[in-house]
Amino acid sequence: MRQPVRSAALFSGKLPDFSTFSGNTEKEVKKAATQLLETSFRKAISASRANLAQLIHVALPVTLSRIIGSIAYVLEPMLVPFALVIAGYTTAAATGLYGKFAGMAVPLLLFPTFLTYSLSVSLVPAVAEAAYQKNAPLVHRRIYQAMRITLVIGAPCTVLLTIFAEPLCVLLYGSEYREVGVLLKELAPFSVFLFFQAPLAAALQGLDYAQVVFRNTLISAIVKTGAMFVFTAQPAFGIHGAVIATNIGITLGTLLHFASLTKKIGFTIDVWEFGKIGIAMLAMGYLGTYMAEQWFLHSSMGKLLFASTCISTLLYLVLLVAMRVLGKQDVRRIPWIGEQLAMFFPRR
Repeated sequence: MRQPVRSAALFSGKLPDFSTFSGNTEKEVKKAATQLLETSFRKAISASRANLAQLIHVALPVTLSRIIGSIAYVLEPMLVPFALVIAGYTTAAATGLYGKFAGMAVPLLLFPTFLTYSLSVSLVPAVAEAAYQKNAPLVHRRIYQAMRITLVIGAPCTVLLTIFAEPLCVLLYGSEYREVGVLLKELAPFSVFLFFQAPLAAALQGLDYAQVVFRNTLISAIVKTGAMFVFTAQPAFGIHGAVIATNIGITLGTLLHFASLTKKIGFTIDVWEFGKIGIAMLAMGYLGTYMAEQWFLHSSMGKLLFASTCISTLLYLVLLVAMRVLGKQDVRRIPWIGEQLAMFFPRR
C-alpha cells in the first residue's frame, strides 16, 4: 500500500503548477486584448478626427449661411415697419403694409420653389461624386442639366405669377387685398433668379466651395437689408421699396453664385437653348394675357385662371417640344408616369 502512495507523491511533485500557468496566460491574453482595443480605439479616433474636420469644413459654412438668412429675416419685420414710419405712415398702417408684403405676397412667390428644392438636394451628391472622380465634363453636364430643368420648370411659374398676380390674390384673399397682387406682380419677374439660386448653391457645395456660398449669401443679405431700409424709408417708394430690395437681394445672390461657379470651374451655359425657353415664356405670357383680357374678361375668377393657365401652359410645352428643348429623354425621368408619357414626345 505504501508504494503507490510514494509513486503518486513523486509523480505529483514533478507536475508543473497548472494554476499558475493558466493565471499567467489569462493575464497575457487580457493585456494583449487591452492593447489591441487601445490601438483600434486610437486609430478610430484619428480617423474620426479627420472625418470630423472634413465634415465641419463643409457643414460650418452651410450652417452659417442659414444663420445669416435667419438673421436677415428676423431683422426684416423690425426694419421695414420702422422705415415706413419714417416715410410718413402711421404705426398701424406700416404694420398692415408689411403684413401684406411678407405674409401674403412673399409666400405666393416662394410657393413654386418646392419644385426645384428636391433637385437641389439631389444635385449635391451627384456633383460631389463626379468631382471626386475628377470627371470635369460630367460635373459640367450635371450642373447644366440641373439649370436647364430648373428653367423649364420655373419659367411657366414666373409667367403665371406675373400675368395673373392680381386675379390670383383676389381669388385667394378677396377683392379688398388687390394691392397684394400689385406687390406680387412686382416680385414675380425676378422669381426666375430665385429658382436658380438653390441649384447653384448646391453645385458649389458639392464642389466643396461651401465657404463661397456663405460669402455670397452674406453679401446679398447685407445689400438687401441696407437697400430695404433706404428705399422703404423714401415716401415715393413706401412698401414698394421692400419689393425693390427683395428683388435686388435675389438677383445679386444668384449672379454671385453663377459668377463663382464660372470662376472656379469655367462653367458656361448654352445661351441659344436658354433663349428658346425665353421665347416660349414670352409666347405663353402673351397668350395668357390675351385670353384673360379678351376671352374670359367677364368670366368668374376661378374659370379665368384655370382656363388661361391650362391653355397657355400647353402652348409653352408645345413650343419647347417644337424647338427641341424638351424631348423623350427628359420626360422619361419623370417618376412613375415618365415612361408612359415619353412615347408621345420625340427625341431632341
